[in-house]
Amino acid sequence: NSSNNNSSSSSSAPHQTAKAKCKAPPLRETAKRDDHGASSAAKNSSASTSKGNCSEEDGWDDDDGPDQYRGRLGQKEHWQVREVETDDLRYSQRSISPVFKDKSQFSGFMDSVMRGDLDPLKLEDIGLEGIERGRHLHVLHNRRLHCLKELRKNFNFDEQVCKKVKIAVYVGKDPAVIRVLKKKLTTTTNGLKVFVRGGN
Repeated sequence: NSSNNNSSSSSSAPHQTAKAKCKAPPLRETAKRDDHGASSAAKNSSASTSKGNCSEEDGWDDDDGPDQYRGRLGQKEHWQVREVETDDLRYSQRSISPVFKDKSQFSGFMDSVMRGDLDPLKLEDIGLEGIERGRHLHVLHNRRLHCLKELRKNFNFDEQVCKKVKIAVYVGKDPAVIRVLKKKLTTTTNGLKVFVRGGN
């Protein structure tokens, strides 16, 4: 049961003092931009998603780390960094894999947050990016958000545990970029819940 392992691992984490590097998923190489400032990845993804082929396990996976979308889609100034309540953030996908892409466990990420190796208030550590939909912010890195929300729940929503997080929100108007990002919105619960595939 992966959720039990996560809970037990995370609950003991505050008492650990030894520093250890989190096995965070690697960054991908930033795509080159054309003369109009649009990334080639945006064009390619736009073409594939327009056919309805964008899935949760394709090349636009959600755990590649900081700048995955900012480095590929639109221009840097079209992304606004905000500090928000973790509990207010919503998922973009209806389901997630029970591990990160490099097969590392959620518990390792959660333990690193509790030890202070990863700081939710440092965008370069957690790397959350999102898109607004109505009055809500939907996060594109669903596994990372799931870990933060699980920590909040495991510690009874303690004020000191991951209460706030930094997130980069797309505020640009490029239709191609918006189309690509909105294709990530597969949630059927308006982002309130996410199903962990293979879990109980």
